Amino acid sequence: MKFPFFLLLSAICLSLMGLSARDRDERRPGRFVERGVVQSVQPEKKTLCAQATRVPALHGKSETQIRAFYFEKENDMLLMSSEAEEVGTFKIDRVTIAESTTLCGLFDLTETHIVSPGDLVGVELAPSTYKPQTQNGPPPILPPDRIRHEVDKKIMLRISWDYLVYGQGEDPTADNYNPHFFDRSPLVTPKIETFYMDQYEVTNREYLFFCKRAGHTIPEAWRITGQYPEGTGDHPFTLASFEDAQHYARWTGKRLPTEFEWELSARGGLKLLRNGSGVEGIKRSPPVYPMGQWSPDVCNTREMWNGEPRTISVFSLKDRSPYGIVGMCGSAAEWTSSWYNAYPGQTEFPENLSGQQFRVLRGGSFSQPRDFARTDSRDYGGLESPRSDRRGGIRLVLSAK
Repeated sequence: MKFPFFLLLSAICLSLMGLSARDRDERRPGRFVERGVVQSVQPEKKTLCAQATRVPALHGKSETQIRAFYFEKENDMLLMSSEAEEVGTFKIDRVTIAESTTLCGLFDLTETHIVSPGDLVGVELAPSTYKPQTQNGPPPILPPDRIRHEVDKKIMLRISWDYLVYGQGEDPTADNYNPHFFDRSPLVTPKIETFYMDQYEVTNREYLFFCKRAGHTIPEAWRITGQYPEGTGDHPFTLASFEDAQHYARWTGKRLPTEFEWELSARGGLKLLRNGSGVEGIKRSPPVYPMGQWSPDVCNTREMWNGEPRTISVFSLKDRSPYGIVGMCGSAAEWTSSWYNAYPGQTEFPENLSGQQFRVLRGGSFSQPRDFARTDSRDYGGLESPRSDRRGGIRLVLSAK
């Protein structure tokens, strides 16, 4: 039996309508909400600049309205270390709006703390009016926006549950073709549960630490010196076979993302498309690149370089997904746990590549052109013989409890 499209669409809308109530529940006493990541510091002047993180309430607002928000509503902020320790205060005196928003101003530290790039500025939401407990119990306490993992010490950001519009619906001969791309029915739009994802890719320094700590074989290219190339400690590790990535994940206690988890983190889901606009918003297509519009100055793909392409520090990458994940556009191709197979309903997929043979890689790399860095682009590797296998990078996830 087939249900009318408008009924199926209504089902998704009703499910997403809970978002505003969920957002209100997040405004509980003492909750720190990140508003920016420190990019530069002038200690002698006691000034800093932070790249603002996405504020859903500011989507579609004019520059005047955005400035009014920061100057009038959230001018006085807290300063938090990357270890989630409150270290001082921050007062905004300048807001610059370009491709991204930058917040600059004076900071004041407590005791002997210092400020470093990567620290956070934000607000602590005050208690709202008292809400009596209902017969169903108190409002649920949502998991924190960010955590630091206890094993590899990496910052992980929360990716809230959502419905994913995956792939593309234009070219039926491509491996990322989704015949249901323009259909918003919950029967063909998978719901992805909440999880955490590493904000940055695993670096050379982090991978070498894992090799030494876990006794894992270091990459062949490093064996002469026993080290990664000088000056590349913060560059993304790009030499992992699928087996290497699996070993690293097991050592941390985390896991590789599925390709749908990866794609949701890179482009967002229906809740972001809706964003207060109801059914019309749901009909929109998700972004093709993590930061929205393509820019050769933002994504580390072949187009960024006049000469030989190369990796750069993960902390200097400029692309950010809607959730704040960095480096999903180029940089290092990232392993997922998913088998490389046709999407449901896809008929023109190479039979010799299907089945449980290859794993999906996502995100493109510094040496590949921009089309590989699309949020819907798929690549594959994972041969049983690691020496002849494709190499890639590592970014892990952790299911929310």
